[in-house]
Amino acid sequence: MSLKKFSELFGNLDSINSTNNKIKILESYFLSNEPIDNSWAIYLLTGKSNKRFISGRYLKNLFSQIYGYPQWLIDTCYLKVGDSAEVIALLLKNKTNSRNKKLTNISLNELLSKIIPELSKLNEEEKNLEIKKLWETLPEENHLIFNKILTGTFRVGVSIGLITKSLAKLINIDEEIIAHRLMGNFKPSIDAYEFLINK
Repeated sequence: MSLKKFSELFGNLDSINSTNNKIKILESYFLSNEPIDNSWAIYLLTGKSNKRFISGRYLKNLFSQIYGYPQWLIDTCYLKVGDSAEVIALLLKNKTNSRNKKLTNISLNELLSKIIPELSKLNEEEKNLEIKKLWETLPEENHLIFNKILTGTFRVGVSIGLITKSLAKLINIDEEIIAHRLMGNFKPSIDAYEFLINK
């Protein structure tokens, strides 16, 4: 399933307050995705990892260097929005390079298990060029998620309890069983997700 679906999930969860509606949205998402992407979604939404690959300041400085925006303008926007990842996602609008093949069908798994780990192996110059390339080839609707994962600021109004309730309703199993399975070191994989939803 494409990263776009996860971006839509994030936006929906972030824009509503109703617990019941959030549970329904999560159920629908889990039903429509591959186990490996569901596993990564749970990993991110429950805060199992907030690893930071680059800082918010680094992200803003990099955008300034690449596109020639004055730092004071970016900082002014940041004061209004309060989130580096979101500010840069907004400023990236219309920066997608139409000559490059867009990563339209990239999955959450591909981003987190291949692309992001490869970034961490590059030197600073190579990393900056690769981030620029990704900014210009990822569809605009995926910029916010990409930036948030880069900066480790992946926070949304979803608790482990909501994930537990949605999975329990999905497979009609006791919430305590799901909660127990989510305890400890949850590592995203097909096996981990299938264990989680096993009756």
